[in-house]
Amino acid sequence: MALLDSQTNATVYGMTPLLTGEDFQRLQALEHALADRFTVASPFVPVAGQALLQGGQGLAVYGIATAGTNRIEGKEPSYDLNTEIAAEYAVGHWRSSPFWQFSLGLVRQLYPAAGDEALIAGTDDPDCLRPSQAARFAYGNMYLLGDSAKNPDAALRQAQHGLCLDLLRRQLALIPAAALLFLGGDEFDRAEDLFGAGGWHADKAAGTLHKVVDGRLVLWCYHPATLRYRGMTDAAGPHILALVREHFVRTPAPH
Repeated sequence: MALLDSQTNATVYGMTPLLTGEDFQRLQALEHALADRFTVASPFVPVAGQALLQGGQGLAVYGIATAGTNRIEGKEPSYDLNTEIAAEYAVGHWRSSPFWQFSLGLVRQLYPAAGDEALIAGTDDPDCLRPSQAARFAYGNMYLLGDSAKNPDAALRQAQHGLCLDLLRRQLALIPAAALLFLGGDEFDRAEDLFGAGGWHADKAAGTLHKVVDGRLVLWCYHPATLRYRGMTDAAGPHILALVREHFVRTPAPH
């Protein structure tokens, strides 16, 4: 499956970047500044479906950071190319990991597709999300510069903390009616930076915390690999789905 040719700010596989080209350049500048201290991955570009960008309900899933280089061998990283990489993941081209099995499973259960719904333009993979599902899904990371060799350590996270927090706040403002699911595990200080320390409701059996902030549902959960290791997956998925569905009934969006 070949990557699509894209144009700046274009929609790729039904997904639109939540960063601007200028944002990407700022991240690249930081990447180069940190290169003598870390094996920094190419900047990650978060993406969202059209229904979310139009103020509709849906699910935005945020991980901690990319694992690996976030590059395509033989291709120079760019805003367009890195958007395509994220969009490929978001619609399910690379779905074997616990993170993607869990995240895409939630989207499919929240928004079941009709059996005869067409494939997303540009893909012939019948196991990817369908257009109606991708439209109500967003995929991002809390830290936009990963480590090419491992998960980013505390020092690399701290080096990008301020910039990524600012960019994350701006991303979330673009998808105001989306329920937010952070698969962040021990990175809970990020949730406190964004949404405050108090008012969280815990479900220990499901490994989740949640609260409503300014009418928006925010959930914090262990990484799906940790959920699987702790035997919590069967509890976490239904619990998250129930919270999201209940919230959407109570807080209808215009779309």
